[in-house]
Amino acid sequence: LLNGGKKLNSSLMNALAAKIQLEAESAGESPDFCIFSSWLGPIIEGAVEEGAVVGTFEMHVCQSVT
Repeated sequence: LLNGGKKLNSSLMNALAAKIQLEAESAGESPDFCIFSSWLGPIIEGAVEEGAVVGTFEMHVCQSVT
């Protein structure tokens, strides 16, 4: 969360996670960290519905481990 309790946009978080992963892979590292999709929390909490735009819980987990 940012100061004031504001959340970052999910697209920004996804782009940042992709950049971190790409830099680690480019450096020949096998990252020992995990970056979860910013959609997992809202899907689990029921704040958003799985679907074409959001995707599914299973899809996000599978993408994070492949």
